[in-house]
Amino acid sequence: MHYQEEQPSSQQRSKVQMWAQNTYMVDSGVNSAAHSAQPSLMSGMTALHEELHSAYDNPQFGYPFSQEQVDEMNEQYAATRTQRIRSAMFPETLEESDMHSAPTAYDLGQSTNVQRLTEPSQMLKTAVVEVINYQDDAELATRAIPELIKLLSDKDEVVVGHAAQMVHMLSKRQASGQAVMRNAELIEALLHAARNTRNGETTRDAAAALYHISQHGEGLMHIFRTGGIPELVRMLGSPVEAVVNYAITTLHNLILHQENAKAETRACGGIEKMVPLLDRPNEKFLAIVTDCTYALILQHPESKLVFLSCGGPPRLVNIVRSYNYEKLLYTATRNLKALSICPQNKSAIVGAGGMQALQLHLNSPSPRLIRNILWTLRNLSDAATKEDNVIDLLVHLTRLLASTDDQVVICCAGILSNLSCNNARNKQTLCANGGTVALIRALGAYMEVEDVTEPALCALRHMTTRHAMAEQAQTDVRVYNGIPVVLQLLSKMRAPIAKASLGLVRNLAQLESNLVPLRDERVVSASGPQTVVTLAVDVLTRAFTQIKETQMQGGSNVPITDGVTMNELIECSVSALHHLAKEPVCCRQITECHNITQVLVQLLASEVENIAREAVGLLYEISKTAEGAKAVDAEGPTPILTDLLRSHNQAISTYASGVLKNLQMDKPAEYRRQLDMEIHSALYRDDSAAWAQDGLGEMQSMPGDEPFNDIYQSPAYDPVGLGDDHWGPGERRTNAPIYAPAGGQQQGGGG
Repeated sequence: MHYQEEQPSSQQRSKVQMWAQNTYMVDSGVNSAAHSAQPSLMSGMTALHEELHSAYDNPQFGYPFSQEQVDEMNEQYAATRTQRIRSAMFPETLEESDMHSAPTAYDLGQSTNVQRLTEPSQMLKTAVVEVINYQDDAELATRAIPELIKLLSDKDEVVVGHAAQMVHMLSKRQASGQAVMRNAELIEALLHAARNTRNGETTRDAAAALYHISQHGEGLMHIFRTGGIPELVRMLGSPVEAVVNYAITTLHNLILHQENAKAETRACGGIEKMVPLLDRPNEKFLAIVTDCTYALILQHPESKLVFLSCGGPPRLVNIVRSYNYEKLLYTATRNLKALSICPQNKSAIVGAGGMQALQLHLNSPSPRLIRNILWTLRNLSDAATKEDNVIDLLVHLTRLLASTDDQVVICCAGILSNLSCNNARNKQTLCANGGTVALIRALGAYMEVEDVTEPALCALRHMTTRHAMAEQAQTDVRVYNGIPVVLQLLSKMRAPIAKASLGLVRNLAQLESNLVPLRDERVVSASGPQTVVTLAVDVLTRAFTQIKETQMQGGSNVPITDGVTMNELIECSVSALHHLAKEPVCCRQITECHNITQVLVQLLASEVENIAREAVGLLYEISKTAEGAKAVDAEGPTPILTDLLRSHNQAISTYASGVLKNLQMDKPAEYRRQLDMEIHSALYRDDSAAWAQDGLGEMQSMPGDEPFNDIYQSPAYDPVGLGDDHWGPGERRTNAPIYAPAGGQQQGGGG
């Protein structure tokens, strides 16, 4: 039979393919080569068929063979079948002479189907060999450990060195490493050897072995219990770089994962050893060191002071200034964030240029790094009010106020509030770069987030007074619809918000063009439509009533709500009313408020000088009209006003004289003459005191940037939710109103 006659015709093959395409047959990939399912044994056989078909189709395979040649080839192929399978599955069992007999394929450039089918068996064989080796390693280590313990205690340094090297080698392998890390006696002997040797290689091998052991929980426990931390801390001072690297990495594992390891590391002087390592140039090494120091100083005030005494803050600032490696910057800024709530460290960080260094990375694509930087800047900002070289930071923070991330906006508002306090240059920078508009928009977007509204209002309050562009800021608040937002926030009757809002109203009222918009604006509260006057009077009377109730109950301390004293609320409300009263309609509204003049006259006797000054100033504005003078005079203020003429505060004495002059208009001539003499005597008791007749309307009661607590001093933020006076991100203060109105009903909504 001739070989060529056995070749399947193309017609036969096409019939097979047509049969396989029928819908009643499930395609296993045999004929269609679809591999949607796991290959089966039949598909493997089909591969063999395809190999033969490809051989048939190969033009080089078309040479004619005689029948004798074909028979000889078939006999040879059958004779070597077993040998070929054995060669594919267990090649190591063949003699070298057999390796070249009987090729497994005519085309040696392709893997044969026998070779393909033996791949699973080869994998199984490899797994079996690995199991055998694993068992051998474990048994070898178990037998060797007792001898290694003795050798590590040998007096010969060479012997100890070889033993440490052997422990290092065993600790790297999985099976033997398990045996090593479970043996506390061996670990103790290794630590003893490292402690007593003078050979750097021995120390390196011991440190390396400890590192591998520390990668397992049981190993960490044995290192800790056998006194490993003191030795590892000592290794941090080694001149051998590899020893230091292994030691800090092992300590890192212990600090993060072993209970009580942090306290032990602190007690052994770990912080003192780690801080000098912050000068090294390897950024990945520094990332590990800073992660260790962060864990040690977190929620531990004593450790923060130790870190400061070792010069840690300037080193951290230098790292932030010098590197761009995200992991290092993240760990370094976490340290700075934890340190930034410590007053001593805060000053050191600011003094080292921390504000400017942190600002360099505000464009980072890493959200976690940005948050760290912003929280750190927020915590530092109340100690950086005198910093003038923060223009780029202010501009960047102004842009970030448009963020949709409330944490970002919270931080930016707090930072801007503090940096704008009593710093004319920073105020002007904000005004010139759209800060007023950005803050107003942030207020509108986060009306219900007090962590945004309070500092944003404070920042606007700072920007609207006592600098060259203050009038522009006052105008911008009105032009960009800030007045409705401010009054809406004031109507919520939350103590911190009321204080900040009234301070801003006071500054806005200094600009004449703002008075009418302030007067005409209405907000709806629980008690109905309210004006700026009724809201300010409401705050004043409630705070005054609460103080009186406390005094009647025998209390001597001024009531405090959410960190704001009732005296502060009285001061800022009276000050706002004082400036609003320059507008006639507002002045009439104030006069018509129930018992307002009685409250103001009583406030003249306040021990707080600012309150007395603002009260007498408001009485002066009210008494300019006949109705107002009559209402004031009805409260019998003359004796106390006469006493105030002798006040050492020029503003108080001048305003008091103005009120008395307004009240004497309908008095007899003799009374007016005697009063004029008394006023003249009091005001000119000092030659330097000059009183221009009725020049009081131009007097501004502005002793400083603000008459009440400029710095936005919300509690600092520390990275975890426990301890260190942490006020967590997004945490809301109580929504209770500052005090209950008359009749026991609460007014205003939550903040």
